[in-house]
Order: sequence, then C-alpha cells, then structure tokens
Amino acid sequence: MTLRPILGAVAALFSAASFAADCTLDATSDAVHYGEQPRVYVGQSTTAIAGIVVDQQFVPKFALSADVKYRVEANECENAYFQLEKAAQPAPQVSGIYPLGDALPENILRFYIQFDRPMREGNFLDYIRLHDLSLDEDLTGVFFDNQYELWSKDRKQLTLLVDPGRVKTGLQAHNAQGRAFIAGRQYRLTVLESWRGLDGQPLQARYSKVFTATPEVMHGIDARTWQLNAPATDSTQPLVIQTDRAVDHMSIQSYLFVIDDQGKELPGVWRLLAPTQIEFKPQMPWQEQPHSLQINARFEDVVGNNLNGAFDHEKGSLHQASEGFWINRPVALAKRQDR
Repeated sequence: MTLRPILGAVAALFSAASFAADCTLDATSDAVHYGEQPRVYVGQSTTAIAGIVVDQQFVPKFALSADVKYRVEANECENAYFQLEKAAQPAPQVSGIYPLGDALPENILRFYIQFDRPMREGNFLDYIRLHDLSLDEDLTGVFFDNQYELWSKDRKQLTLLVDPGRVKTGLQAHNAQGRAFIAGRQYRLTVLESWRGLDGQPLQARYSKVFTATPEVMHGIDARTWQLNAPATDSTQPLVIQTDRAVDHMSIQSYLFVIDDQGKELPGVWRLLAPTQIEFKPQMPWQEQPHSLQINARFEDVVGNNLNGAFDHEKGSLHQASEGFWINRPVALAKRQDR
C-alpha cells in the first residue's frame, strides 16, 4: 500500500508529486516502521513533522507547502523525497480599463489598465495596440514610453500616459503631429493576450475598449456645480455626487473626504459608478449633525484639469499660485422615512 500525505484539507497523492526514489511506503498496521509510524521530514532535518497516519494517509498537524522538499522514512525505505506540485492557478485577466464610458475627450491624458492578478513589468508597449477604427489604421507614438512604468504597488494597475506633448497645445510634438485623438473618430485600445502575469502565465484572452473621441475640455473643474444627494440619517445610504464631466477615478481615492462637525473623516468606500457619478458608502450610519464634502484642488478630470485651472493653461491663469487648497461642500441629510 502507498502512504499518502494530505496538504491541508486536500489529499495530495505521491503519484502527483516528484520523487527522488522509487519506493512503496507501507502504512499497514503490521509493517515494520521507524518507530510506531512512517515519519516525514523537511529536507535533511532530523526532527519529524508533527502528524499522524490515518487510513493510509499522513495527516500533518500543519499544512504542507508546495515549495518545500520533504523526506520520508518508513519500512525499508530511506531517503525517499517528494515535493508537492503547486495548485494550478487560473490565468490572469484584465478586469477593466479606465476611464469609464465610450465617449472620451480628444485631449484625454491617461488610461488605467486593471488586472485581477499581479503582472510582469517591462516593455509594456509590446502588449498594447491602439487602432483608429474610423481610418482603419494602427496608431503609434501615442503613449509616453516612460522608462519607469507606472504600476500600482500590487502590480495590478498600469497607468498609460498619453504623450503630454500631444495633449498640451503649443509644444513641438503637438505642432508636428497634432492631437493623438480627433473628435468624432472611433478608437479601439487593446491589451494583447501575450502579456504575462508574475507567475508566467499569459492572459486568458485579449481585452479591448472601444470609444469615440469628443471635443476637447479646456477649462478647470468647478466643484460648486456638483449635485449631492441627501442620504438619510441613521442609515448607511450612500452619498452620490453628480459631476459635470468625466472624472479621474484615482483622484476619487486621494482627494475626496467626508468630514463631520468635529473635522473628523468618516470612514467608508469611494467608487466611480459612471463617468460623471461618484459614490461614497459610509461604514457607519450617518449621524444627525453637520457634514461636509472636502475636495482638494488637485482633484482631476480625465484630461488633467483640476479645481485650480486647466491642464493646458496659460501662464498666470490659475486660480491660485499654490496647488492643494481645499473646497468644502455641505452634505445635507434627510430624515428617515420609517420613523
């Protein structure tokens, strides 16, 4: 009979592991063992792994690891090694591409590609294709070939910067090549399936986002025009903010805060529901006291305009000389209807 180890709650047959010796590990009650039962060690360690043999299975007290070489001693079998195979992982895939929506200003500044697993970095442009569907031609020289790729810490999001020289007017690249996108034309941004995750597996499939370029947006954000709903007190109803334009989803995580009358930030989750719709879901029920939405002037739309002015601005046209000032909007609360 063959002794089988259990990896956690999953039985891992020796036949599914790699061995350094051919050996039958007999776990029958009348077999001659080293002691009362077969023993399993880590490598050349002389201390056996804690566990018991039950119904021809070795059940370790702690889960075995797939990246460790184990040694088994039982009956006449010495120095039999095995290493459990790693469980098969699903191939990575693209979770989505930001900005949201199928209509984006022709002076868009950046795209974000999100993956469900950490990805390899290096030569990102080899896995990106941009196609002008209106002219049926591939486009090159659109994205800024940054020496240091703009990955999130968990390597699940890559920022694609459109070459700033083609976004800002008056620069050499813009004068020579013009805008990367032209209002009225349709484009397809594709992530190729050959892109590999950290574990070496290629993407499950290619992923595409199709959008139409709309006229440029050349003025700063006026947060005073945003519409805020009135969530009910003593509830966790979300605060929904309606903006006048498509906003940058990363700015939502960095430059928006809800505070109470003591100036304390309310914990909760921010997310982008639609290109122009933001949601804040509080962790705790709204209390019947004044609240306000704090917006940092660095908050951006999808073309890089912020509350201090336009991304493509003339010298001296910004509202303030220093960036980072704050704007407050009161958050009105409604009475609960079930009282």
